[in-house]
Amino acid sequence: ASDSEWGSISLEGLLQYLCENSTEFTELIRATLQISHDRLSMILYCDGVTPGNALAPDNKRKSLWWYASFLEFGTLLSCEECWLTLACATTIWTKSNPAGVSGLTRRLLRNLFIQQGVATKGLQLLGRTVHVSFHAMLGDEEALNAMLHTKGASGPVPCAALCCVVAKPLA
Repeated sequence: ASDSEWGSISLEGLLQYLCENSTEFTELIRATLQISHDRLSMILYCDGVTPGNALAPDNKRKSLWWYASFLEFGTLLSCEECWLTLACATTIWTKSNPAGVSGLTRRLLRNLFIQQGVATKGLQLLGRTVHVSFHAMLGDEEALNAMLHTKGASGPVPCAALCCVVAKPLA
């Protein structure tokens, strides 16, 4: 996938937009940054979405969505409003990408932390420099297997921690 076909939103731009347009989000970020000393731990979540009738899914319309939130939000992580949409791609297009979902996840994180400079220079928010680190990746079994490029429950290495559950030696 070329950069013209795949794009993700700027986390800094999105956070600035939300702070400029939502007093509730501004209050949440201000309180969080005060407690966390201007440090945020990002959580990346990926999930598949199939729009339409749940009893007759149209898999041609299925897509993957990547969301981010911050560990410091604590119990508010259970609120949908605290998860920010970073990117989406149709499953059909994702399958045409040689690296698949794992390659797109890599590109998303690399764009965020290296190209946008979040890992080195931080981001500017509410007149502060906020340092963001990557904390965790969440998803159901299908999404995690796709993002981490593991085989899943049917393979000898069903998880990214390489826990062998069969008596076969791993190559």
